[in-house]
Amino acid sequence: QRDYMDKSRTRAAVIGVVTGAIANKAMDLVGRASDKMFDVAEAGVKQQLEVGSVARRVSINARGVGTTAIDPEILKQEFERVSAGTGRVFSASQVGESVQSFITKTGNAEKAREFSPDIANISAAAGADVSAVAKTSADLFQKFGIESREEMQKALASIYFGGKSGAFELSDFSEKMAPIAGAGSRFGVDKGVKGVQTMSGLAQIAMEATGDRDRAATAVEATMRQLVTKSSDLKSQGVNVFDEKTNKTRDVKDVLSASIANIGGLSAEKKATGLQKIFGDEGIRGISPLIAEFMKASQDIRSKGGTAKEQSAAGKAAVEAKLNAAIDATGSWAEVMHDSAMAQKGDSAELRAAWDAMTTEVGTELMPSLREAAPHFIELASSMVPMV
Repeated sequence: QRDYMDKSRTRAAVIGVVTGAIANKAMDLVGRASDKMFDVAEAGVKQQLEVGSVARRVSINARGVGTTAIDPEILKQEFERVSAGTGRVFSASQVGESVQSFITKTGNAEKAREFSPDIANISAAAGADVSAVAKTSADLFQKFGIESREEMQKALASIYFGGKSGAFELSDFSEKMAPIAGAGSRFGVDKGVKGVQTMSGLAQIAMEATGDRDRAATAVEATMRQLVTKSSDLKSQGVNVFDEKTNKTRDVKDVLSASIANIGGLSAEKKATGLQKIFGDEGIRGISPLIAEFMKASQDIRSKGGTAKEQSAAGKAAVEAKLNAAIDATGSWAEVMHDSAMAQKGDSAELRAAWDAMTTEVGTELMPSLREAAPHFIELASSMVPMV
C-alpha cells in the first residue's frame, strides 16, 4: 500500500513538472508569437505610412496649375501592383520614388505611371536601382523622343542586352545617360530607338578601351564633339561629317569608319598621329578599339599579299562590323521579362516577397482602424501633457 502511494506521489510530481514545463513552454511560444505578430503589424503599418507618404508627395508634385491632383490612394494602389508584379523585388515605396524621379526630370506624370511597370521589371532583371533607371528612361523620353511604351521597352532592352555583350551595363547608363544622350543630341543622332542603340553601342566600345564608365562617357562625348568641331579637317581628308544636300550630320557609323580608314593610310604610326589631332586625348580613347580593328584586318590582308586598296577596304569593313555588332546588340522584351522572373526566384527573393506581401496585407487591414482611433490617441496624449 505504501509503495503504491509513493509511486502515485512520484507520478503526480513528474506529471506536475512535465505539465508545468509544457505550460511554460506554451506560454513562451505564445509570447513569442505575440511578439512576432506585433512585429508584422508594426512593419505593415510603417510600410503603409511610407508608401502613403510617397503617393501623396507624387500627387502634389504632379499637379499642375489649376488641375486636379491625382488621388494618392489610386497612386498607392498602382505602386503596390507594380511591386507585386515584380515579385516585390522593389517595395511599393521604391516604385513610388521611381515614378517621382521620372516626374522630377520630365514633369510628365502620365508617362511616369505608364512606364513604371517596365522600369521596375528591367531594373529587377539588371539588378539596378529602380529610381536610377527611371531617370535613364526620362532621358530617353526627353532626348530621344521615346514616347510609347513599346519604344521604351525596345530602348531599355537595347541598353540592357548591349551591356550583357559589352561592359557598359544598364546601371552604368543610369549614371551616365544624361551626358551621353546630350552628346548624341548635339551631334544630331537619330531620335527614337535607333539613336539609343547608336549611343549605347559607342559607349560599349569606349568602355572596352577605358574600363571605366566615367572615362568611357567622357570619351563618347569628346568623340561626338570633335567630329563636328573638326568637320573641316575631316572634309580635307575625304570624310564628310555633314550631308551636302541636307546639311545634317551623316550616320555616325559611316563618319567614324571613313575617318579611321582615310586618315593616316595604312601606317599605324601616321594613323595614330592623324586621328589624335582630330579627336584629341579624350576622343581617341572612344575609338581606339576601332583603330585596332582596322589595323588587324588590314595587316591580315597584307600578309596574304593583298593590295593597299584591298587592305584599306578590309580594315574599313572590320570597323563597320565592330560598330554594327555593338550598336545592333538588341534583345526582345520577352527575354528581359525572363531575366526579371529569374531575379524573383531563390529562397531570399521568395522569402522577402512573402514577408512584404504579408506586411502589406496586415498594414492595409489595420490602417482603417488606426485612422479611426487616431483622434482618441491624440486626445489621450494631450490630456497627459502637464499644464505649464
